[in-house]
Amino acid sequence: MTPILSLLIFKHDPEVYRQCVQRLAEGASVTSIQKDLKVAWHTIAAIRTREASVIEATRKHFRGLIGVAAQLAVERLIEKLQDDKIPPSVLPIASGIMIDKMRQSEGEATQTIEVKKSITLEDVRNELS
Repeated sequence: MTPILSLLIFKHDPEVYRQCVQRLAEGASVTSIQKDLKVAWHTIAAIRTREASVIEATRKHFRGLIGVAAQLAVERLIEKLQDDKIPPSVLPIASGIMIDKMRQSEGEATQTIEVKKSITLEDVRNELS
């Protein structure tokens, strides 16, 4: 699709164009945008290219808001912990979720998959043969 066609959508259906930009900024898939807005994939690609800086700025803004909300939630959790207002049975779950989300936001793994395999002396002999 050429940039001219994305401009046509911008002029003739600005609401669809705006929703497309918003959905891209929110991280929606091209397939879901196609289905919801009845827009071709190449139109979405052209809009994503044309509005790349707006989409990135919006994503940064969302990340900032999420950071503030997370900070407020942690502060409230600490207050409730200090006031003994959190049942002990909830602490492991709340702590686990908080640790997972922190690790996820820092790009670390939130799951570990361990694969164990036993090797016998016979397996080593067969491999060397």
